[in-house]
Amino acid sequence: MGLPFVLADPGVNLEMLDEAQFEGTTYDVVKATFAAGTGDAPDDYYVLYIDRETSRVRAIRYVVSYKGFRPDGGHGPEKLMSYDGDISASGLTFAASHRTFEFNEETGEVGEKVTDVTVSDVAFKRDVAIDYYEPPAEAKVIEGWE
Repeated sequence: MGLPFVLADPGVNLEMLDEAQFEGTTYDVVKATFAAGTGDAPDDYYVLYIDRETSRVRAIRYVVSYKGFRPDGGHGPEKLMSYDGDISASGLTFAASHRTFEFNEETGEVGEKVTDVTVSDVAFKRDVAIDYYEPPAEAKVIEGWE
């Protein structure tokens, strides 16, 4: 859900790539990288698979370089995440589920599935009290993340 906000950053660089196939569908492909000093993880990148009929993002490839997860630098292995189905809440439509797969950068092949997530019980509410966003009493808070 947060991808549109990441791509709206003033330091984003977009590049059209060759079309790509995933699960029998051909997609237009755009790569998003970030200018040095942009955000918390300027070495991250996203490769968006855009549905030619709906213009919606239906999959992304990405790497994570955020210092909180990668304190020694560099980035994790590239993954591919699908955005499957649709769910609507308060007039907003987004993916009802997503699956994440290993991805081989050298061969371009999708590997084993590593996650399978279903979205449910979604509501967007206006006028939510600020304490709604406080972590629950049983939450583990990790100090020191930027």
